[in-house]
Amino acid sequence: MWAARNYNASQCAVVHAYWTVGSTGESWSADWETTNVAAAGGGTEPGGREITAGSGLRIAIPTLHPGDSYIANIPWNPIEPELYVGTPSYVDVCFLARIQNL
Repeated sequence: MWAARNYNASQCAVVHAYWTVGSTGESWSADWETTNVAAAGGGTEPGGREITAGSGLRIAIPTLHPGDSYIANIPWNPIEPELYVGTPSYVDVCFLARIQNL
């Protein structure tokens, strides 16, 4: 695991983190970025979004080689289960991390 430190931007990549309501066969990118699902009060609620988009959060990581690992702490405000149809006490979600070279 890499120790936290400042890295040269040319040697870094950026982590993008996403969530989606758990189901089978999630499709990139719609289920992770733009999908909506039925809301308990009518209308829709987000069914998946990028956690790191628009938050000003930029998680730069160093180059990873085979066998390397890196742990990034990514804050997320969980969705409220009672807002979703048929799930008054919980909602299963899936997470995805995507690494993009700068």
